[in-house]
Amino acid sequence: VGDLSGRGFPLLLAEMLVFPISCFLGAANISCMFDNPEFATKTISFSNSLFTTVPCLAVYFLVFSVKYKTVGLVVHVLMSLCNPYYGLPGLMILSVLPVEPTETELVFLSWRALPIYCFPLIVLIFGLNLLRQDLRSRQTRPGTFKDFGNGRKDEDVLFEELRVLETSSRANDDDAVRFEGLSHTHRRKVPGGEDVYAVRGVSCAVKKGECFGLLGPNGAGKTTTLAVLTGELRPPTAGNVKILGHDVNTVAGLQAAYRSLGICPQDDPLFLNVSGREHLMFHGRVKGVSEVHLPREVNSVLARLGLGQDGDRKASEYSGGMR
Repeated sequence: VGDLSGRGFPLLLAEMLVFPISCFLGAANISCMFDNPEFATKTISFSNSLFTTVPCLAVYFLVFSVKYKTVGLVVHVLMSLCNPYYGLPGLMILSVLPVEPTETELVFLSWRALPIYCFPLIVLIFGLNLLRQDLRSRQTRPGTFKDFGNGRKDEDVLFEELRVLETSSRANDDDAVRFEGLSHTHRRKVPGGEDVYAVRGVSCAVKKGECFGLLGPNGAGKTTTLAVLTGELRPPTAGNVKILGHDVNTVAGLQAAYRSLGICPQDDPLFLNVSGREHLMFHGRVKGVSEVHLPREVNSVLARLGLGQDGDRKASEYSGGMR
């Protein structure tokens, strides 16, 4: 395209190196707009295409119009300043313009180079917004606590609650997860709305090696309970959640719990062109498993899952149960 294979190639190479970073920041910021991860995943692909295609087409047609070329350059400047998806396509569009001799000699001072110089601003704006979102999630004030009593609790639920509360003051090595008087109220989002009492005093424990099922109708608070368990929702209105003795309400406790905690959502969050073995290698590294022991641990997990013979197949070739 244009002179990108000649004097413009270093400029193209520089933009190719930074463009994935700006795209990642853009997608991460868009994801913060959604409460439902599944809906966010489906929407981000469309939004990425929208924020890339529309501005680029507008700039392309405007800059090639004698009458509106200046308008096209203004749009190019604005998109370079605020659109994380525009940098590389915008550079290539401007590269097909007739280039003046001075621009060829000073390609890094031409209009097409503007996205490179705006990249630090993109990182600053979108990076700071991610930090702001993270700080907000850590400082979110839950709604007001309300004691609903034990009137609607079954006898076995009350027995388990009593057992957990009686042992809360001393360590119990048999419990992998403990919920102690967990309650959470979602604050009303609009003035005049009502608070939502999602979790109403849950006390139970999951023993090590136990397969535990959390059942309940829609709106019973299952998702909120698990969100507190994984640290996605913090802090709760009342109560504590401990994983292997680590209090997830604290930063240190949550970090320690993450070494042993994993979550499998109801959809299949797999890379279809990546094998099962490669998935486990990746997540093992994320968890900090030593490279020396990682292959052995991966083989062990594949064997326990019955995938020892299929570990090197792509995820796209797996059945629903295998995934």
